[in-house]
Amino acid sequence: MGLTILPPDINASEWAYTGRGKRVRVGLMQVKSFHETVAKQILLNRQTVGPYRSLKDFLDRVKPEIAQATLLIKAGCFDSIAGELTRPALLWRLFASQATKPPGYLPIPPEYSVQQKLAHELELFGFPLWCHPLDLFKEVLARIPYIPAKDLPQHVGEDVTVIGWLLTEKSISTKKGAPMEFVTFEDQTGLYDATLFPNIYRQYCHLLAMNQAYAVTGRVEEQFSTVALTVYTLTLLASAHVETDDEPLEDVVG
Repeated sequence: MGLTILPPDINASEWAYTGRGKRVRVGLMQVKSFHETVAKQILLNRQTVGPYRSLKDFLDRVKPEIAQATLLIKAGCFDSIAGELTRPALLWRLFASQATKPPGYLPIPPEYSVQQKLAHELELFGFPLWCHPLDLFKEVLARIPYIPAKDLPQHVGEDVTVIGWLLTEKSISTKKGAPMEFVTFEDQTGLYDATLFPNIYRQYCHLLAMNQAYAVTGRVEEQFSTVALTVYTLTLLASAHVETDDEPLEDVVG
């Protein structure tokens, strides 16, 4: 589609996603654990008083809980008005604002590394903003022979391996009460559906989780002009580039 995804911004984002032309701005709703009531305060104040000029200006006007402000900083919402301040520096100033006696000097620590920013994006948004999630697994995928999702219709009746980022799950029971699951995956070329029948589901149900990467092997089936994968095996992919932080989001820096 050629869309450009813009990060959340304290002066540009609404609660929901907004778009103009081929540019889509991430809404504050996407920030995990961020409260809609706080977002409404932010938007109302911005509408009545004007854009926020700095983190201090924001804190003085909105007076959010420290945990909520921390989420916004780590999500990059203040990057456009931070000036020389890095995200860790903004966090120092956030926590200093809560002190009864403001410190005389506050450091400007180095900006987060690419890996740290990526970990925050996965934690806060569920996906990285600057690439498809599966692009982070190039090293491990170089060792796996697989076909792109868009080519599945060309392999009906064949056993294939595809890769996928898990988007949705739907569990049901057979007439005999055995659990099974329908899953939707996505790779860089498109979406595809996969079915885990009871015997396979029992083997791999412990691996299934939203926003995780997999290598999926199965038989390509076509029914009513719809192509889906009947799963045989499921492997959870791992990459050194998507390790999440051990720190809690409320920590100052890390």
